[in-house]
Amino acid sequence: MSELIITAFPTEAAAMAARDALIALQLAAKTELEDVILVIRRAEGEITLEQAAWKATGKPLGDGRWGLLIGSLFLDERDPKKQKNRGLAALFRRTGLDLEFIRDVSGALVSGGAAVGMRTRALPPKTVIARLASLDVPGRVMRATLSAEVEAELETLCDVIPDFSAALSD
Repeated sequence: MSELIITAFPTEAAAMAARDALIALQLAAKTELEDVILVIRRAEGEITLEQAAWKATGKPLGDGRWGLLIGSLFLDERDPKKQKNRGLAALFRRTGLDLEFIRDVSGALVSGGAAVGMRTRALPPKTVIARLASLDVPGRVMRATLSAEVEAELETLCDVIPDFSAALSD
């Protein structure tokens, strides 16, 4: 089992500080590094995903798959219940991910705001949330506990999201 923890902030700077704090927390704990993704909503509405990466290699922390998956939760703001199994939100719903979590995350970013997200396995969720709560700018924490079955379904979804997203933009 693991947990998705996503925290929305009113500014990009606050989310960047949270991202840096989560990376430092993992390094200090000497745990296997998990993906940490920064999701930014520009003032004009564009959403940008910035995967945390090793400076020396440019390779993403973790393997980048969970960062892309978490970032994709923000790309479809439609209600998954009303989409008749269409769109990214509906794909996430079919994995067994909690509907309220999907709704909360997809609508969490304000214009000019940003969020930081990670999946945590080695670090206790309470430790991650306590670190986020200690930041200068508090964020809105959203979390979902993943059963082994939901986690396996999300892993499978990691393989189809790039193809699915490309099809949406055609």
